Amino acid sequence: SRKALRPNYRGRIREADRGYCTWRRGVYIVNISNREVISNLPDYAVVVIEGVTDSCGVRGVYMEEAPLSLMGLLQKRIAWQELVVDAGVRGDRKPAL
Repeated sequence: SRKALRPNYRGRIREADRGYCTWRRGVYIVNISNREVISNLPDYAVVVIEGVTDSCGVRGVYMEEAPLSLMGLLQKRIAWQELVVDAGVRGDRKPAL
């Protein structure tokens, strides 16, 4: 059962898509691969950060290192992401549980 997005979210998603498709630049909160945006996290980690959308796609806005107070939580989340991907690739739920 899929729930519909609230109207204000639907508008923001359409707005971000429009910026990407029409060469308009916009800044949004996006869910993307790190790709050196946060220097002390792996490039493959999926992060929720501010991103710029334009004709080139979506790029993360550079941030400095994540604070030490968050690193334990972030490393745990990244390790969990890796286990979920491995479980999906292998077709075995055990590693992710």
